[in-house]
Amino acid sequence: MHIAFETPDQPEVIALIADLDAYHLTLYPPESVYALDLATLKQPHVKFAVVRDAAGEAVGCGAVVLTPGYGEIKRMYLQPACRGQGAADRLLDMLEDAARAAGCPRLTLETGPSQPPALALYARHGFRRCAPYGDYRDDPLSVFMEKPLVGGAQARASDLTALRDELRAFTRERDWEQFHTPKNLAMALSVEVAELVEHFQWLPTGADAELDEQKRTGIRHELADVLAYLIQLADKTNVDLAAALREKMELNRRKYPAERVRGDARKYSDY
Repeated sequence: MHIAFETPDQPEVIALIADLDAYHLTLYPPESVYALDLATLKQPHVKFAVVRDAAGEAVGCGAVVLTPGYGEIKRMYLQPACRGQGAADRLLDMLEDAARAAGCPRLTLETGPSQPPALALYARHGFRRCAPYGDYRDDPLSVFMEKPLVGGAQARASDLTALRDELRAFTRERDWEQFHTPKNLAMALSVEVAELVEHFQWLPTGADAELDEQKRTGIRHELADVLAYLIQLADKTNVDLAAALREKMELNRRKYPAERVRGDARKYSDY
């Protein structure tokens, strides 16, 4: 999938937006659908992105409205056949980066309770429910969400740097640096992963519905331990985690082209 900022007034993109409108009207009454029209989407303070498949066909879109007070996500849509391939995550990341670059202090959106996959996507990206904002009214068929933005296009990498610095200080205060060799950190990381796995042992799938509050807390704490050791190991081995992940994702995109491996879990060497 290729994602880029484009103009929305292209016939195939207009048709895509029409599909989105039709979909929303199967879920909510017209008065609860807050859609931006084409004229608004063409305004200079709106960044509009288009998702295209390997054949160059427009299969998804999304926009962010940039204002001094916040950026607002609008017109997020992927054709059903193209979902579950990571395109929605990449699209949302791109819109978030545009809001950060524009200096927006937070990102907002309005969606609906009848769209669980969308709610899960936004929650996964750090959005939390909030009160109505701007000109929106309090509508039981609306779910309002927001996400604070640290600022700057490199904010996510900066978040990792801040955590690294906090972990360094924590370690120095306790004179633990002498124990934090790469070997010891790698071993500690593997132990914490095993302790994380233990929470899912004997569960059918480990989905949220199978977890009680005690397990959710345990999983959260073990994930924090895994992250802490991973950041410290990267620090000791001079690895930029954000850059390394982007490098690896690009390699994986070449090894596993979506149009070739969709729905197939085999290793690339088995194709």
